[in-house]
Amino acid sequence: MHLLFKYLLVLTVMFHVNHFLGQVDSVAAPPKTSRFFPSQYGDDKWKFLGAVDQRHSAHKGTDLSFIGLRLGAKYKGVHRFGLGYYELNPRNFIKNSPVEGFTLNDSAGLAFRANYASLFYERVIFRSPRWEFSLPFELAVGQLAGKMFHGQTLVGEIEPTPFNAFGATFQTKFYLVKWFAVRVSIGYRQLFNVAPEIRQIFSHTTYSYGAQISLVDAYEAIFKQKKKEGED
Repeated sequence: MHLLFKYLLVLTVMFHVNHFLGQVDSVAAPPKTSRFFPSQYGDDKWKFLGAVDQRHSAHKGTDLSFIGLRLGAKYKGVHRFGLGYYELNPRNFIKNSPVEGFTLNDSAGLAFRANYASLFYERVIFRSPRWEFSLPFELAVGQLAGKMFHGQTLVGEIEPTPFNAFGATFQTKFYLVKWFAVRVSIGYRQLFNVAPEIRQIFSHTTYSYGAQISLVDAYEAIFKQKKKEGED
């Protein structure tokens, strides 16, 4: 419920900003189209895609954030696909989590290391000059390892273990200008081919928020404007 409240609060703020900017646009520029499931949005057919990305989740109050990089391409403005690489925030420590080989009464604190590579696809389902709703999906393969503690005493280790994962997300973006947007997303990650105790820790609701800058669009907007001013 706390996560849902934060998500709705961010959307409410974004809608109020949109209302203000919409009033400005109604005077400064003619209306533009909004489209559900557009086959294309914008003039470009292909465009490079690169972004820093972060996925938050939690287990028993411990932040299990993965941060990484996505590289790929955008096709017709509505299809995005490519590869990603992520690593787990090393400052994680999960208390009272049983693992294989330890009974519940002997539950230990866990500290994990993990990384994964992913193949992603994102489909824009709604686009307007200000708003974008999309559905990102990813398939991942990775490896995790960990250490088990009782207090400050190391009592065991989880050997490097491969895993597979699938993630699905609903994402909202609000564009202040063509090349700068704020975004918020919520989704779910499911791990496969690991022990049930590990799967339970990392298979969770995920969320993400932040700003997005398209360097390609920013370059085009700035230099085209300078070129136009030079011609005038």
